Amino acid sequence: MDKFTKYVALFIVSTALVLGIVKLTRKEKLHFITPAYVQTTITIPAIAYKHTPSQRGGDQKSKIELFSNNYLIVKVPKTSHPTALLYKNHKLPLIKVKTQKNVTIYKTPPIKVEITQPSVEVKLLYHKKIGYKIPQEALISYKNRHYIIAKKGDTILPLTVTIKKKQNNFYIVEQDLANLQIALISQQKLREKLKKLLQKEKKE
Repeated sequence: MDKFTKYVALFIVSTALVLGIVKLTRKEKLHFITPAYVQTTITIPAIAYKHTPSQRGGDQKSKIELFSNNYLIVKVPKTSHPTALLYKNHKLPLIKVKTQKNVTIYKTPPIKVEITQPSVEVKLLYHKKIGYKIPQEALISYKNRHYIIAKKGDTILPLTVTIKKKQNNFYIVEQDLANLQIALISQQKLREKLKKLLQKEKKE
């Protein structure tokens, strides 16, 4: 074999190796992200009552004593769990006092502005869970269902999800995705992976 033939053969082998390496490096792999928990705060009008301290005859209360008793009380149904109260544009945390029959009583911390009325209009704040936010490209539409590929520990599994709403390039889904990671890759590869996982589940 002459030198030219050897060089040509070497070139062909080298090119084949390079192309093989490039092909391997281009192979897409799943990578995973943690979905974001989404919640919203809703406000509901309510009536709160000024705390009325027990009267001690003849005592002159200092301002500190006055304001230590200057707080609001609100009664809500036992099944209701407000987290805070809005009074004159001030957000005040609520402290649970007690539950009696079907009612729970909450109070605010002391308020530094004297409450002059026995009852006042307020707004109660509630945290309402919406769901989990996932990127649009993580969602797979297949046979009239919406899926994601999730990872829990070392296990990869397909999950059906229900879309609550769309936010820009994200979807809010109502399923609990706590402690899960969501797969991201091209839509084609996600569909291929989904089909394999569904076939595997069917066989099992």
